[in-house]
Amino acid sequence: DLAKVEKLKFFGDNIILHGKALKPFCFNVKTNECTWLNTGDPVIDIEQIDTSRYIYATWNSISVLSFENGNITSTQSTFSLFDKLAPYARIFRNSIEEMYYDSKNQVLWVGITGKGLMKISFRGERLKHIEIPPEIKTVNGLTQDINGYIWITTDTRGIFRSNTNRLSPKMDFTRWNIAKEGRYIQHQDDFGNLWFGDSQGTITKYTPVNDNTYNLKVLYSL
Repeated sequence: DLAKVEKLKFFGDNIILHGKALKPFCFNVKTNECTWLNTGDPVIDIEQIDTSRYIYATWNSISVLSFENGNITSTQSTFSLFDKLAPYARIFRNSIEEMYYDSKNQVLWVGITGKGLMKISFRGERLKHIEIPPEIKTVNGLTQDINGYIWITTDTRGIFRSNTNRLSPKMDFTRWNIAKEGRYIQHQDDFGNLWFGDSQGTITKYTPVNDNTYNLKVLYSL
């Protein structure tokens, strides 16, 4: 049911469509092949680790989905990371909102409603729960720009950016004063530009390489 699609994620030739009430599926734009993903529960968010592995979150767990030979129509296998996350079950329960995978440092960042960020390292380091400003009550978008800064969009408080571009267990965030308070969503394009949209139809383009900001207004007509 396409009406239940809430998010689309683009990974090369593959598009993964998912929603809170929809079994996720993957569509390959070159072959026009479509495959349901064996995730069990509906997916909240999904990120690509490499050509054959994806990491996905449901409401209360995080797992890895693998495709044999990197082909979406091939045999799928999953394994849960929840054993490693078990001590943090009370934090994750019904709270996972957004993920960002830092492939360079092999770190998964998980946005948790009202509870900050969780840093999960794939290099054997212990999990770290990172507190963020209390005014960030909900995280609906998380991106690292090409300069290394982390950007967070929220449902009520606007946009926040990390004060440093060094990923560390203790990070401070400041609200981006160019954006008003309210709900924002974000997207990073292939050129490294960040696009932010609010509920009033305003779209803000931010270019990290020259610190340039451009606003445009979407006009609606009946």
